[in-house]
Amino acid sequence: MQDLDYGWPVDRRGSVTIGNGPLYVHVKRSFQGHQLPSSGADRFPLEFRWAGKTYFIHTPDEVRIVNELLKATTESSAYTVATSFRNHQLFREAVQVDAQSGEHSLRRERTLAQVEVLSPDMRAGFMSPLGRIEWSHLYKSRVSHFVPRQNLRVFVKDELMGWDSPGWYYDHELTANDPLAVPLVARRDRTRIKKFAETYPAESPTINAWFYWFGTSSDVPRKSVPSIARLITAWADGQPDVPGAELLQLGGATSMEELWKRPPPLQSPKPVAYIEH
Repeated sequence: MQDLDYGWPVDRRGSVTIGNGPLYVHVKRSFQGHQLPSSGADRFPLEFRWAGKTYFIHTPDEVRIVNELLKATTESSAYTVATSFRNHQLFREAVQVDAQSGEHSLRRERTLAQVEVLSPDMRAGFMSPLGRIEWSHLYKSRVSHFVPRQNLRVFVKDELMGWDSPGWYYDHELTANDPLAVPLVARRDRTRIKKFAETYPAESPTINAWFYWFGTSSDVPRKSVPSIARLITAWADGQPDVPGAELLQLGGATSMEELWKRPPPLQSPKPVAYIEH
């Protein structure tokens, strides 16, 4: 596990033994014991991450100051930064001063997002250049999570119906003024199904249009995509019967066999040839 948003880039890899039955790994941000020994650092500058931004630490004394700030932030202990460090970019951008005591601590610039996963086999989450945060088990009551703010995108994905393409599901960028006050809701309802029907999968030079529907999946010819969308819309409207002639017209086909014929696999890109010298 690695925190991409906060702290020293310390290697904290470990192993998990998987036995029978379900296994859950709970991840929680904590700075307890996260100080970097200043005496062991021999290569400078070091990188320190805070609120999604990288700051460069140049000396063992600066390592000690950052460690004390981490301790003060975690344990609410009293600490005042030395005057010599107050021109550092980390101090100017990420350190807060207590108005009463004048003591310093690091400021956590995070966004509180609300998530509701109301239908089984659905996922909701957030993506940013720092990583991906995703929830898939049911949250029938609203829950809140802190997420990174930088270049944040939100998404909802249905595991039972959809195109196997990152372009079809609900995915948009948040604006700087969006406070995430509206919860991110994953719910399989008529509105969502019709929105899915209106969104065609992106074309790919190596992957056919792959469609899955409540336990079945298949790659389908590109010409069948409008017909599939029409069938989904009719199903969501409670009128699942669509004339065959309409489906053929939408797909530009002359027969049902042509419309639904499974396409041959596309050619994989040629491997890169490496020349040994």
